[in-house]
Order: sequence, then structure tokens, then C-alpha cells
Amino acid sequence: QWPSKFNQTVLDDLTLQIEKLSEASGYFDGPINIEARINQAGEVFVIEMGARNGGNFVPIIQNRLTGFDYVDAALRISLGEKLPPPELNKNGIGAHYILHAEQDAIFSSVKIDDRIKPFIFFQKVLKKTGDKIYHYRGSDTTIGILLLEFQNIEMRDKIMAKVDTFVKIDYV
Repeated sequence: QWPSKFNQTVLDDLTLQIEKLSEASGYFDGPINIEARINQAGEVFVIEMGARNGGNFVPIIQNRLTGFDYVDAALRISLGEKLPPPELNKNGIGAHYILHAEQDAIFSSVKIDDRIKPFIFFQKVLKKTGDKIYHYRGSDTTIGILLLEFQNIEMRDKIMAKVDTFVKIDYV
């Protein structure tokens, strides 16, 4: 979710760890995808860092919410162009939702409640009617992606807290 729901102490710790990893690896220019976990005590653990944009259409929502085209920048850097630090001229509020099955089944369709549709600006369904789908275990069992934008954090949190009531996967 954008912006993050984590407090500034957690974000500062994460930033410090990323800076140390970048320094140690010598990687300073280009996209970076971080996987991190935060425990109940607020301790941050970076478990993966890769020189790439995030998956699941994350660069699309980042562009929408910040005004910065991460894909274009990654391509330009890969071609040897030196870019100035990004200007993030928007502070949008959004979320990303992975469409997933609750059981192994045959896919029929995705049903989206009209009340959530105004917030969806991108929808990608990766399965066709009749495809075998599996209980969600990870990216290999993803049915699709929804990217959403909201006017305020309160609305984002309210909708995303019960998104499963607005989005249903129908089975054959």
C-alpha cells in the first residue's frame, strides 16, 4: 500500500539497511526491488534485494501515484544513460491486490462489486474461463492483479480491510 502504513522509525531503519546493502554491493543506479519483513517489535529484516523493478505491475501503480516512470528510467539506465535523482511530484494513495483462489478449482470469472470499481484504474486477469486454478500459495498461483487509487488514506484502509467482500472469484 502507498504510502506505507509503517511508522517513520521502521522506514528509517529500512532505508539505512538498503543504503548499507547498496554501498556493500556497489549498486547505486537503477531499479531495486526489496523484500523485507518487520516483526512485532518493529525490527526490520531485509530478506531479498534485487536489481529490478517490482513484479505484479507495481511500476504501473508507482508511476500513477508518484508521477515518475520507473520502467522508462530502468530502460534508459540499462542503455548507459545517467539520470538525475527522480522527482516524485505526486503523493498518491493506492493499493495493489492480487486476485487469488481460495481453493483448487476451474476458473469462471472475477466478480467486482460496483462500490469498488471507481477506485480500480488497472485490472489484469491472467486466467481464462475453464483454466485450472489453485489455492493461492505465491505468484505462480496468481489469477490477476487490481491496482487501485484513493482520495485519502482512510478510504484506502476502509476498502482494503474488506476487499475480499468486494472481489470474488467464481468457479465453474
